[in-house]
Amino acid sequence: MALDKPALARANPGQPITAQGWNGIIDAVDRLYDFAQTIGSTVFEVRVVGDGGPIATATVVAVPASGGAPVAAIPPQIDRTQSYVLGGLSAGEWTAHVTAPGFVARSVPFTAPAADAPATEPLAITLERTRAAMPDVFGMRAFEAIAALKEAGSRADVLIDITGRVLSGSNLPDDYRSTVVLAQQPRAGETLPATGARLVLSASLVEEPVVEMPNLVGLSPNEAKEVLGRLGLVVGEIKTVFGGGS
Repeated sequence: MALDKPALARANPGQPITAQGWNGIIDAVDRLYDFAQTIGSTVFEVRVVGDGGPIATATVVAVPASGGAPVAAIPPQIDRTQSYVLGGLSAGEWTAHVTAPGFVARSVPFTAPAADAPATEPLAITLERTRAAMPDVFGMRAFEAIAALKEAGSRADVLIDITGRVLSGSNLPDDYRSTVVLAQQPRAGETLPATGARLVLSASLVEEPVVEMPNLVGLSPNEAKEVLGRLGLVVGEIKTVFGGGS
């Protein structure tokens, strides 16, 4: 209903209020009360779940069955309930329309109780996925992360290391197989895009061959070069250093 403002009489200081003026005040309060009743003061909670856990990326809109303006829910706050809160509902029949990226939309009817009625349990709405969820691959080795994405029905669309080198997820170089995933997009539990996931890896660590240095003390330069040559080492310039005392 529309809120019509009635004509209200004003009184000067010391002037008595007439019955007509008083009744105008009563009528105004009565209409304001009726208008507030149509807006509603009921708070109703909706919990949206999918894949066995809460979905915090949904949009929940309630539409009254009797007609009227829809009411958008406040998304979950940082708490353990993960509830979408519909405020200002009037008692009666409503329909909750729920959408979320990567999930099939649903419309579920519900009854909003009167504001003074006992508290009701939140309305639980379960959504089904249209695409797979991103696995948690943070800290995994590169080949393990690629396998986890493949098991989820996806792949690594963009694969780069911390230095900016672009890699191939389908043909990962051997020296990158054991590098570690430092970042992932999307985040774990979010819907995987059709193109795949993006991963950032640590830099490749190439193990250089090492040899144990032999004892060359007392050998001539040629003898030392011969010993080092047998180990695959190349001797550069040889300098003779003379030490002096004071």
